[in-house]
Amino acid sequence: MIVFLKRWGALLLIVFTAAVTLSTFVPAFGHVEHDKIGHALVFGGMCFLVPFVFKPRKGVLLASGAIVGLSGVLEFLQSFVPERTASLDDMAANIIGATLGLFAALLIKNFFASSDDDTQRIERL
Repeated sequence: MIVFLKRWGALLLIVFTAAVTLSTFVPAFGHVEHDKIGHALVFGGMCFLVPFVFKPRKGVLLASGAIVGLSGVLEFLQSFVPERTASLDDMAANIIGATLGLFAALLIKNFFASSDDDTQRIERL
């Protein structure tokens, strides 16, 4: 999984970001009851990919910050789309999801990195 994310993560991140951006300009199809969960999952998924695409810690933080910034811009732009509204609740769900997605990716990446180190140590014996 880690190799797949390192190899295809950038493409997935671009496609994910484009889909989220384009969906902002589509009028809403009625009220969705649990849309905050959807917001958290979408931005969590985007930030989950970041550590696999950007190497230095600074790059990871800048990219994650850019995704959160994009979230704010998209929420603002929704106010100009018929039947869509900007919402601070949606923005909060985006930030929470982005934060959880980033932390989950860092935990997974560090777990596999430490298990790779252990494997290399055992192979040297």
